[in-house]
Amino acid sequence: LGWTIRRSTRAGQKTPQNADQILRQAALRLAYVIKHEDIPSQLIANSDQTQVVLQQGCNMTYAPCGSKQVTTVGSEEKRAVTVLATVTNNGVLLPFQTIYKGATPLSLPRKTSQSMAESLGAGFLFESSHTKTYWSTQATMQNFVNLVLAPYFNLIKQQLGLPLSQCALWLIDCWSVHRSEEFLTWMATFHPTIIILFVPAGCTGL
Repeated sequence: LGWTIRRSTRAGQKTPQNADQILRQAALRLAYVIKHEDIPSQLIANSDQTQVVLQQGCNMTYAPCGSKQVTTVGSEEKRAVTVLATVTNNGVLLPFQTIYKGATPLSLPRKTSQSMAESLGAGFLFESSHTKTYWSTQATMQNFVNLVLAPYFNLIKQQLGLPLSQCALWLIDCWSVHRSEEFLTWMATFHPTIIILFVPAGCTGL
């Protein structure tokens, strides 16, 4: 039949043609903010969301030899969570936030699960999205800032003998929730000393 085993494919994200210029502008913006606000290395943090697949659907099938695009049934039927990981410029890893699809505690790991006590003791957050997906929402992002990021920044300011009015820098990806007027207005209102800059879209693989 001329068939062969193939993995499903999909179009990848395109890199902007002026990626070099975009990245240079982003680097200059970072340098300006750090210099202008006199931000120490300990008060610079970068967060990124990653999908962690717990149970993956099948992504292989038979297709004619030479096929360029291959689709499979059930490839999107996976069980996954979103993990928000944050590291500071001086190498400190902050507690993870893990987001599960669902609206009740039943969607979260049991408190008796292995290593759950240690994780909670370390400040890890386990949250339900209260939506039909496991992606971050306004509520989960606000919880992360209130419970992890801002307290860490305030602790570092205290250790360094800096006033609470000292600015910190938070670098995050250019995602719809992060760039939304709702989230940026909330940050400016409740955490005005945390300056947000965005990783240029489509340039993270360079």
